[in-house]
Amino acid sequence: MASTHTVHIIGAGITGLACAWYLERLAAAHQTSLSVVIIEASARIGGKIGTQTIATSDGAVLIESGPDAMLHTKPWAVDLAEALGIDDTFITTNPDRRRLSLWNGDRLVPMPTGMHLIVPLRLWPFLTSPIMSLRGKLRNLIEPWIPGKSAPGDESMAHFVRRRFGAETLDVLGIPLMAGIYSADAEHLSMQATFPQFLHLEQRHGNLSPALRNATPPTATSAKSPFYSFTTGMQTMVDALQQQLRAVIRLHTHVERIRASDANVTLTIGTEEATSDAVVVTIPANRAALIFADAHPDIAQLLDRITYQDSGTISLVYATSAHLDEFPGYGVLIPKRHGIPFSAITISTIKFTHRAPAPMHVVRLFFGSGALFSCTDEVVVAQASAAVATILGIHDVPTKTQVVRWPHGAPQYPVGHLASCQTIRDTAPPRVFFAGSSFDGVGIPDCVRQAQTTAQAVFASLPKERFT
Repeated sequence: MASTHTVHIIGAGITGLACAWYLERLAAAHQTSLSVVIIEASARIGGKIGTQTIATSDGAVLIESGPDAMLHTKPWAVDLAEALGIDDTFITTNPDRRRLSLWNGDRLVPMPTGMHLIVPLRLWPFLTSPIMSLRGKLRNLIEPWIPGKSAPGDESMAHFVRRRFGAETLDVLGIPLMAGIYSADAEHLSMQATFPQFLHLEQRHGNLSPALRNATPPTATSAKSPFYSFTTGMQTMVDALQQQLRAVIRLHTHVERIRASDANVTLTIGTEEATSDAVVVTIPANRAALIFADAHPDIAQLLDRITYQDSGTISLVYATSAHLDEFPGYGVLIPKRHGIPFSAITISTIKFTHRAPAPMHVVRLFFGSGALFSCTDEVVVAQASAAVATILGIHDVPTKTQVVRWPHGAPQYPVGHLASCQTIRDTAPPRVFFAGSSFDGVGIPDCVRQAQTTAQAVFASLPKERFT
């Protein structure tokens, strides 16, 4: 009778949990005995995903401490939810309020309808919008006649947008909409690692705008929500994975050292040692570097080159803000040039229904590396309240607040990032695999995709002579 294979997964965020789930399904499908051990340094699983329910005198308020949704256009997370059997709790964004606004320093300017990030799919709303100068709009619209690059290759997001759509499009739309997703400097953010579809369109068609307009039906820009969540918040996916996993999950546990060979991998866990057939590392690369520094300094040096920015959110609960009921959308983008220490505002109770009992509202603000990140919660609350008063016109005192900080929480994807990730994988010790937001995508769908492909690679690497 064949012995049991053992796989250790370091990190119990969405990547680690999903990787364990896919591994167990592969083992079951191939009638293979497999033991999965997930090692997590913190007191909880789920990583940045976390949903809190706050009790108030008027009812329960739901607050997300991390991501509040997953992209439907990237199908891997939605597919996982369906496989877990929790798709009956899907909700989408409020169909009547799927619109963003831009703060221009003294007023809110609604984003023109029919925008695909920086590309206007509908010309008239874009031309009649006050979001940009006429000169900036015309420069954007001549994109089809701008020559494409002669050879494929990576470049910064700023260089790409400036080259194809002009400097004003970069400043007004590109930096808030594209670089803002990654909490990154647009001058260094890799297009290949973040928006490769734009590079592919340019290579295939020589332009972006006509190709995107031809591929998108006129009604598609507003008819379907790109974001999915769950009635009880994103924690639903974490809970479902935990309930269905047979894996051993060890919390408050640190891996001190990894030593890999062709035969197996030895992990030093506290004062004990464990042997594994394979190890999947899903924790941030800078933390992983410490684990490999002793036995595998070459991979440690490569991992340590991946850099990070701080990230944080603050949620403000307002007992009543009736004028928000008429607000034209669920979010506001705040360009850095206006000096406000927050990059965006989401009105959670408008984005998704039933997040709080009426007339309460939850307003969520996002901030990153900078002076505010190291301030006390009281200062963050005061600054957030002032921003909400200026931008949304809410002058009430919030009844509840929640500040969440993620030190070094946003991995940076500079130009050449994907090549660096490939070098890391090529240099990885035997039987060691890397996945997670440090590598091939920061959103939940990209983490789930990495979990699935990594599980397949791990399973394929297990010693075949021990299969049943």
